[in-house]
Amino acid sequence: MKFFNSFLFILFCSSIGFSQTLVCPGATTVFKDWPNQGQGTAISNIQYFIESIEPGQTSGPITAAPMSGGSGSCIDLDAAPPVADGGRYRIYPVKDVDHRNGVSTLDLVLIARHLIGTSSPLNPFQLLASDVDDSQSINVLDILTLHKLILYINNELPTTSWKFVDRSVDLINNPGDISKDFIEIDPNNPPSELLFWGVKMGDINANNSPFSAGNDDLKLRIENRDLVAGETITVDFLAQDFQDFLAYQFSLVFDQNVLAYEAHESVGLPGNDLIGWNTTEAQTGVIPNLWVGLGENIEIKDGEPLFSVTFKVLGNSTLQEVLRANSVLTQNLAYTKDSEEASKVVLDFNLTTNLENQKLANDQLMQNQPNPVDQFTIIPFSLEKPGKVELSITDALGRIVKSMEWQGLAGSQQIELQRTDFGAAGLYHYTLKTAYSQISKPLIVK
Repeated sequence: MKFFNSFLFILFCSSIGFSQTLVCPGATTVFKDWPNQGQGTAISNIQYFIESIEPGQTSGPITAAPMSGGSGSCIDLDAAPPVADGGRYRIYPVKDVDHRNGVSTLDLVLIARHLIGTSSPLNPFQLLASDVDDSQSINVLDILTLHKLILYINNELPTTSWKFVDRSVDLINNPGDISKDFIEIDPNNPPSELLFWGVKMGDINANNSPFSAGNDDLKLRIENRDLVAGETITVDFLAQDFQDFLAYQFSLVFDQNVLAYEAHESVGLPGNDLIGWNTTEAQTGVIPNLWVGLGENIEIKDGEPLFSVTFKVLGNSTLQEVLRANSVLTQNLAYTKDSEEASKVVLDFNLTTNLENQKLANDQLMQNQPNPVDQFTIIPFSLEKPGKVELSITDALGRIVKSMEWQGLAGSQQIELQRTDFGAAGLYHYTLKTAYSQISKPLIVK
């Protein structure tokens, strides 16, 4: 299993001819399989607290200053609080910036599967990184905490963004020592170096650096359509090769001069999965959302809706011109079962719901008007050939609430439905089926 660790080394340097003792810090990130070690890239922006055990005072953050006559950065211990004879110092490294660094839905997958026992046990550093609510235990609250961080509901974790561990502890035989976040020294006889492990909180797979893009983008199919001011539309986001994916996250962005958000619904995603939306920024045209699959096998067929979003149309345009998936808030990432490298979510406007059926016939089903349905609605459609036509209405759970059939004529026609043909208010789908095609569209009932 990929494992992350990082260590901070602190060198104690004595300048010849001077009484001052200098602490020279540096930090390195290491990506290795537990419990192996290795070299990595530098960690920056670390502050240090120096605490005297007697009389027990604690200094403020001490930022490294350039070492006189040399290279690198050092801390002058003269800035530390006084220590009584026989007293000792404790050194605490602290870093608390950029809480989202390295955190993604893949980390939610790893924690969730650890909790339900469907993955290999997490190593001590991964367990420490998982405890993002600082409760000294790993539970569903940690998942919810990261969930809110990814969606920009919260901007910080309840704990610092990094934690450090004394590297001298034996975590193989004493994993409980993971909480030792300081090193104690004798100021009169300092060691040649001090070593710490550094752990980025929430980053279970140790990817606290830019992700490399994979080739298997997650394509969400959308049927492009003309937008007419004054109408209300429901946009279905349809599955395509979805069974290979285990998590995604992205910012759904739309032109707020053309579309106004009204509602969203998870239609085809399994109900026991982790699904998240943040609509607090919808008035600015941004809706962060995520999904984490908790099941072993995700069975969603191509063309089935994953979720839908309802908009009020404010201006004339097309969906393809006003709808995007990007990283303006929540980073655009998607993960497959076979790779921990992230790809991205892509909105595909080139495929329609009934792509295969269009090869057989040019039957068309238009959006009902008015939508939402108040007293009645009219559903226009067009048939290439005459023949038997079936129309069914299903609710959000897929239950058929009304069905009818008749002999249709070639060409354009329409059918009228009354409010009494539906049940309670909410999202419905109407499906037109002929010998050559099957086409579905959503509608809203008041």
